[in-house]
Amino acid sequence: MNKQSTVLFAAIALSFPILTRAQVGASEVSIDLGRIDHGDGIVRARSASDVREQPFAVVKSEQYGTPRDLDGKKVMDLYTDPQVIRNRSNDVTISVDYLDQGTGDVSLEYANADTKELKTASDKITLGNSNELKHATFKFDDALVTNPVGPSIRLVSANEFLVKRIALKAPEAKPKQGKPQQACLPEHDPNSPRKSKLTGDKNQIIRTDLDGDGDPDILECWWNGKRCRWIDENDDMKPTDVRGDMVGDSLQVDRDGDGYYDGPDDMNIKWCDDDGDGDPDVEIVTINPSSTQTKISSGSSHYMVFIDEDDDNVNAYIDWKTFDFANWRTTGGANFSPDYNGNSTFLKQHIPPWVSTDPRYNWENPFCFYDFDNDGCSEMAIRLLDTTHDEETKLPSGDAMRTYNKQIDEGYVTYDLDNDSQKGNEMDYDMTLRFGSTKDGEKIDYSKFHNKHPNMKAPEWALPFFRYPDWRKIDEFIYVPHDKCYEELFKPKWGECWLVFDEDDDDHRWERVEMYYPTKDPYSVSRFKSGHEGGGLDGHVQSDTLGDRGEWDLDNSGRGKLYIGRWDKKIHLYGAENGAWSVDYGGKYWGSSPVVGDSSPLKAPKVEELVQYKDSDNNGFFDQITFDYDGDRKVDLAINLLDLKTDKNPRPDEADLINPADLKWQGMHELYTKISNDSFQDALMMYRAAWKKGYETKELDDLAIASSTAEKYDHGYWLKEKLFRMIDPDLAKNPEQQKRFRTAYWLGDMKGVVEVIGELEGKK
Repeated sequence: MNKQSTVLFAAIALSFPILTRAQVGASEVSIDLGRIDHGDGIVRARSASDVREQPFAVVKSEQYGTPRDLDGKKVMDLYTDPQVIRNRSNDVTISVDYLDQGTGDVSLEYANADTKELKTASDKITLGNSNELKHATFKFDDALVTNPVGPSIRLVSANEFLVKRIALKAPEAKPKQGKPQQACLPEHDPNSPRKSKLTGDKNQIIRTDLDGDGDPDILECWWNGKRCRWIDENDDMKPTDVRGDMVGDSLQVDRDGDGYYDGPDDMNIKWCDDDGDGDPDVEIVTINPSSTQTKISSGSSHYMVFIDEDDDNVNAYIDWKTFDFANWRTTGGANFSPDYNGNSTFLKQHIPPWVSTDPRYNWENPFCFYDFDNDGCSEMAIRLLDTTHDEETKLPSGDAMRTYNKQIDEGYVTYDLDNDSQKGNEMDYDMTLRFGSTKDGEKIDYSKFHNKHPNMKAPEWALPFFRYPDWRKIDEFIYVPHDKCYEELFKPKWGECWLVFDEDDDDHRWERVEMYYPTKDPYSVSRFKSGHEGGGLDGHVQSDTLGDRGEWDLDNSGRGKLYIGRWDKKIHLYGAENGAWSVDYGGKYWGSSPVVGDSSPLKAPKVEELVQYKDSDNNGFFDQITFDYDGDRKVDLAINLLDLKTDKNPRPDEADLINPADLKWQGMHELYTKISNDSFQDALMMYRAAWKKGYETKELDDLAIASSTAEKYDHGYWLKEKLFRMIDPDLAKNPEQQKRFRTAYWLGDMKGVVEVIGELEGKK
């Protein structure tokens, strides 16, 4: 499938030297941590640091190569990174260094802070073809720099233009109003074991021998401007070491700079070697809520455990320059830095461990990745969730302690069906199944799964160094093991089951294809306004704004089973009452984050084509399919498969059932490969027959060529569909012939389709 290339420029700090240059046909990015060159906009560069140089914006962002064509214009979209620049508005200055080459005007459009709609700045660049490097400045006081629904800023021209540098100047985001959290307050006791002994000398290293054996047990040092304390829990530190090890030690980072460890915003890390091979098999990261956030959850709060299933020595990603816990960092393409590739497990919650009554349990418990062909990339991921309930026991702040229910009440499995993950395309999931317990649905009782990690338990002498030591007193986590997750996921009689399929193949998120949600208005492209209400199919902020297909079995009558539609050779959810596909032909839009791989940063302005599915007789199979070809909310074609029944075929909507619980990933991969090949071969039969009758366009010719499995899947469907839309109207004058054509087409009888086409007089 051809993707629309886009241009995405980093918002960069004005105080740096020239950082960004984009030319037609090539692009080059220079960042403060080094230099990355790339061409054609395929590989994106992202700074590894979160630079907060006041009063300028940050470097951390992304870039695409060349201006894109949009409605006859040349457009460069400028995006800031919402992970870094939050809610900046008012007093925005954009500086542009450009090459005065060619003629015409270059306008700057920006998102209005109130409406989020794009406005055109009153100032503009007028090219004079002097071939000189020039500078322009735009100022406005009503701009929204981080726009969650589309481009924040973009340059627009009728002609090609060359930009050497883009710079953004904007005030820092104002902190949220409200009283700061009171559960984790700074310490002030000078005798506290958490009090740092470091002075202001940045070269100072303090080594402390607690057991008198001649080697240090505690090491304190300054590291990139932060006080750090290493606790030598495996007793192998040497007097010459300047840091501890990442095998059996723990590290404390005073991130807020108050001179105390394990306080607000502070980080603790524990590495644990389970098998004694000298590398970490478990890495535990805890971060306390900051002193400015208004609640103890989210914000900087984290409790995350990485378990290195494949022993590749990759776990969490921490930027040692800034001590950011960068769970979503990428290194170009769709390559996420944490261990979301290969075979791995993590546990995570967005609250610190001391808020939970039992730190052996967690929320994402577990999140597992699977590499079945040992290529280093994940072919499947499983996410199991347990939710907490508030206890009567309160923290001193009044916040409730939370207890996990020891039951999984929501589970996801996602498949890379065509197994096309590789360098530059490390994450490319195609289909996700979601199971939810709802009110009456069953859950997974996982309390029996005790996963021992004895070396993670802290020695008694180390406990006083932790303000909240409960998580250092345990030697196990309780979660469904990596090799049991798939089996356990399909056991319960869940309350509901949903399917989403990435039809435009542009989703490269690390965890799944984000779901499409049942909605009252499938034509809406708005996000949720409250909970899961008030939005379209793409209501979730992580969903593709256009191009995916969602199907919903709201009573789980189908128990997660699947079937292949006769008419479209697509995987459908057995038992689903309804479904919808918002078509994004050519993959022009995605509009979520992070923008990686070939995902477009653009949010779809409207639904361009909508296919809807309904099971009218409640037998578990879709029988009514409607098509709105142009998104005008009017049905252009309605097909009822039940109208096609005959004595020989009394159930034209039914198909053989497929149980993914039995097939597992390998079987699902083989199934997808088969239906892709079959669909493409059927399409070629129809194409050759239609070609003889004069049905020929450049688009059809291009669709008749496909190489990869995913391309065969895509081209097979669209070649048949485009031909159907051309031929069917020509048969309107012969209802009997049209009925035979439709019957054969919708029942997947390609020989019958070719037979009818052969009867046509042909186009001249």
